[in-house]
Amino acid sequence: MTSTTDAEVAARYGVTVDEEAEGIAEPWNTDGGNIRWIAALSEWVGKAAAWLTLPLLAVLGGSALWRTLGIGNSIVWAQDVGYMIYATHFLLGAAYTLKRSGHIRTDFEYRKWSTKRQAGMDIVIYGLLFIPVMILALDVSLEFAYKSFDQRETTILSPWDGPLWPLKAMLPLGIFLWLLQSISELVKSVRAYRAGAWEPEAPLSKRRTGALAAIAVAVVIGLVGLTGEWAPDDVPRGEDPSDQVFGLADLISSVVGVFGGILPDFSTETIGFLMLGALFVAIVAGFPIAQTLLVMSFGFGAWAIGDTVFNLFTLSAINNMTNVQLAAVPLFIFMGYLLEQAGLMDRLFRALQLAMANLRGSLYLAVISAATIFAAATGIVGASVTLIGLMAIPSMTRSGYDTKLSAGAITAGGTLGILIPPSIMLVVMAPVLGVNVLELFAAAIFPGLILSGLYIAYAMVRSWKNPELGPPLPKDEQTLSRSEIAKEILLGIIPPTVLIAVTLGSILFGIATTVEGSALGAFGALLLAIGSRRLDVALMRGALESTMLTTSMIMILIVASDFFGRVFSRVGSASAMANTLVEMQLHFLIMLGLILLLIFVLGWPLEWVPIVLIFIPILLPVVEEFGFDKVWFGILVAVTLQTAWLSPPVALSAYFLKGVAPHWDLKDIYGGMFQFMGLQVVGLIIVLAFPPVALWLPSVLVS
Repeated sequence: MTSTTDAEVAARYGVTVDEEAEGIAEPWNTDGGNIRWIAALSEWVGKAAAWLTLPLLAVLGGSALWRTLGIGNSIVWAQDVGYMIYATHFLLGAAYTLKRSGHIRTDFEYRKWSTKRQAGMDIVIYGLLFIPVMILALDVSLEFAYKSFDQRETTILSPWDGPLWPLKAMLPLGIFLWLLQSISELVKSVRAYRAGAWEPEAPLSKRRTGALAAIAVAVVIGLVGLTGEWAPDDVPRGEDPSDQVFGLADLISSVVGVFGGILPDFSTETIGFLMLGALFVAIVAGFPIAQTLLVMSFGFGAWAIGDTVFNLFTLSAINNMTNVQLAAVPLFIFMGYLLEQAGLMDRLFRALQLAMANLRGSLYLAVISAATIFAAATGIVGASVTLIGLMAIPSMTRSGYDTKLSAGAITAGGTLGILIPPSIMLVVMAPVLGVNVLELFAAAIFPGLILSGLYIAYAMVRSWKNPELGPPLPKDEQTLSRSEIAKEILLGIIPPTVLIAVTLGSILFGIATTVEGSALGAFGALLLAIGSRRLDVALMRGALESTMLTTSMIMILIVASDFFGRVFSRVGSASAMANTLVEMQLHFLIMLGLILLLIFVLGWPLEWVPIVLIFIPILLPVVEEFGFDKVWFGILVAVTLQTAWLSPPVALSAYFLKGVAPHWDLKDIYGGMFQFMGLQVVGLIIVLAFPPVALWLPSVLVS
């Protein structure tokens, strides 16, 4: 039913409510006043940036091949070029990711709200909080890039002394595009609030689309001009980092100073805890996490430590932009999307299904086995659960498999991507814990295989005891000859298994670094996709754009959470919390149990990215004070997060599965997940009680 307010708004602009919902309401969508070009610009730049994955693959893959063939030790300059490409990739993709709603937010309550309430919250987020902070970040980053150019800053990893200022210029450019898209999101929210409905995106005319190239070139030239020697003489160039191009940082400092006498006289540690509490409230309320981290860090940081917060922002940004190990993130993701979109995982599941067709519970075995292999190709839980569900549900339904046990097998298998290497989460977690990625990869192998074995044993034993839970496949699905089945096994199982074994083996045995191994894996997946004869421009574009969206979401969160962590540590709150917990003099197992319980609870509403990047650094001083092995602790965290993903009532895996199996009752999905959550607890206890399960292989490889 249309409310009176909506009707009045529609009447005011001379349209019906339905017409307004179609995006033709004044004044925002007139030819002279609309801002659709912003969304088009974000999409144009984002889709162009997505193709940067290919040169990144070429540079790092060539370096790995060069060293593997023994032609030379390594191409050191490739590391410099590699991080420049990957940093440009995720920075230019940030605006497109925002346009596609790719940034994480806890929307369990948000999605239940009316459109007006959702739009009202977004107006507050963008209009009052995020856009002002992004203007400040743009100001800070412009001076940051200018100083790099003015000093002719060069790279430090390799002897070729390549210029570093183009990379640093990407930071203000990415922020500028993100700021523009935030303005577009604000306008969309205002329109939705007035119309009472979210409006579909209207297409842009060809004339305006053609003008985007000129706009983009003008923006780039303008930003380069601000960082060049031809910059106006009246641009402030103070030695202090707070002397910014537009002077906004000085203005903010003055405002904070004025309000400093009004605000309560809290200690910096107390301000840090207030910041943490405000962050938690905002996340639960449904605020986008990356944007919230930046707002909280700048706001509370300026209150507690003044101008120093600007230095912390640029330091956090450049440290993550130049961390070449993080270039493995887009390459591993690209590897997984290629295997998925080329149909290689479909063929893998089909081959496993045919090989075990006569067994009771054969589809459970096929699902979990395929999930274990797919987990080694991509660490994205949502993609794993969705893909495995799409492949397995039709066969399970036709064969009369038990819904609860089927749902449990699919969701449990899908969560293995968190743990089994080369897990994206472990790549991100390693620098947070201050350990080598190789050690985390090695430590995760046995726990991952143990959990997979527990899943298989449970499903097969239950099917053996009760054949109705998992009968053999119907005879009409067992029509292939043995030679045809052997061919399917040869082409469906061996190629992806060999690819993953070579990729992981090259990393574990020191033949290639983690980032080189990711390049070799992505290159191998590309060859397999070409060999499948399904690779075309559309499929490649889809894989590249999906890679860019996921990478940008993760990397923006890494930068924002690292900034938040630096502020939280600088104000002394992290040390104060660690000292308080240590002074409680709890037994180390009780303390470890409390930490894992906290992570388990956080794993209900949150994905692994904010937990690993926000809360693990906060808890790390406690871990260090108690002397826990960081590699062992990292695996315990990973297994705990897996358990949370399978734990009702929030369990994110349930919603991924429900999306591809709408005919399955959510109660049945929860019932199946709960069974496998018990197996997760058994696996966690094994790793907790017997640390060598995780630590033996890393010690062997390191020695």
